[in-house]
Parts: sequence; C-alpha cells; structure tokens
Amino acid sequence: MSCSCGCGGVCGELPTRFPISNPSGLTQIAYRVGTFATFRRALLNALPGEVELYLGTAQLDRSVAHLVGLLGYRPRPGIGAVGTLAVIASGPGSLVIPSGLAVASKATPELDSQTFETTQQTTFAQPTSVPGPTPDDLTTSVPDNGPPQNIPGAAEPPPHLQLIARGGVLVKGTPTAVAVNDRLLLMTNSWGSASDPAVVVTVTGLVPERDPHGRKNTRVQLAGTSSLPSDAKATDYRLAYATHVSHLATLAPDGSVAR
Repeated sequence: MSCSCGCGGVCGELPTRFPISNPSGLTQIAYRVGTFATFRRALLNALPGEVELYLGTAQLDRSVAHLVGLLGYRPRPGIGAVGTLAVIASGPGSLVIPSGLAVASKATPELDSQTFETTQQTTFAQPTSVPGPTPDDLTTSVPDNGPPQNIPGAAEPPPHLQLIARGGVLVKGTPTAVAVNDRLLLMTNSWGSASDPAVVVTVTGLVPERDPHGRKNTRVQLAGTSSLPSDAKATDYRLAYATHVSHLATLAPDGSVAR
C-alpha cells in the first residue's frame, strides 16, 4: 500500500521509485521513475526469491536443477541410501529382525525425518549385547550350595544330554523317597530284556542344584555307573526305586515246589 504523502513508498521507508502521474492541466509532464538514490536502494534491496538464484541457498528442486543445468550437469535419479543398523537386545533370547522393519531418523530443522527399511530378515541366535552363558562343568563334583549362578540377564547355557555328570544324574525337584545308601535301578526307557542296558547303583549323596531360572533340582550322586555306555543320554534313561521287597527262597537240589 502506497503512502498518502506521495513519496511512492510505505510510511517510514524510503521509496525505491517515484510514481508517474500526469493529470490534465500540468505545466510539465513527469517522466522520471526515480533518482540515483532510489535506483541505488532498489538495487540493494533483496528481491523476492533471491535465495533460489544461488546453489548454496536454493531450496526448491527445480531451482537447483536449473542452476546446475547451466553447467551441463544432469542430476541422476534418486537412489535409496544404505546404512548399518545396531540393535541392543533386552534379554538373552533369540533376536529376530524381520524384513521390512522401518527405522526413522531424527528430524532436524534443516532435514526432515528419513525412513529406512531392512532388506532381509536377520536372526541372532545369541545376541552379543548380553553376557554369555556360564560354562556348564560336567566333571567337577558339585559344591554343597550348587553350581555358580549365571549373571542376571545373561544367556542360558544350552541343556546338556549327558547322563552321568558331576558324579550322578540330575532329577527335577527334591526326591523325598530317595536317601543315601539306597539301591536304585538305572535303566533305559525302552528296557524289555536282560540284554538292554541296566545297572544297579547306590546313592552316595543328594546335592541341590538350581537352574538359570532359580528352580530347585537335585543331583543324585551314584556309585556303580562305570558299566554304562560313555555316550549314554539322560533322555534315554530312567531311575527306578523299589516299591516293595520280596525275599528269595532256596530249595535243596532234589526238592520240589508244591502247587
């Protein structure tokens, strides 16, 4: 809006040009649109869209393309950026990163948030961001208070299949019907004949052990297991105890059994 004082500008600002108006009855005709001072001010004032004229300040894609086009440069089509994603596991379990997982970058005043997607599924069976499992010692006799516990949050050691470990077999919970010096029968699950592996063992100790979840189990230490196969697996055997006792009777060589 022009100033009412006739300067041709806005009140409080110096004009950059003079308006030309020639009503009837004038002795002179106005033809000059400005003076040296107004022309100089016009040259020094910022023009609308001036930032688009320089490559360093241009914001519009078409402005950038026009400027570099003056040099004969043709921008290639946009391509997706590739980056490396680091993932921190919150627990020791297996970690699966699905294909197409979207990850957004943090926006800045100069750059909008960018979204990236994983190109394939990746599985971490043992995440490296959590402590590893405590090695399971299968040879050393277990101490009175059980084996050392894993670090909280650490991965669990894989269950071993060895039948005889730490001098005995591991049973769930606390067996109340078994005591030291008891004689038990260690036999295969499919035992059906005298040729199948089976051995009479003697209980030499009962030692509590806790699994990585804190559940209480018992290591039944045994004597007399040397005849068992060295590759015997715990899943193939069972430990049996007598529920009743019968005494054997002897007969003379010429004796007979009454029916």
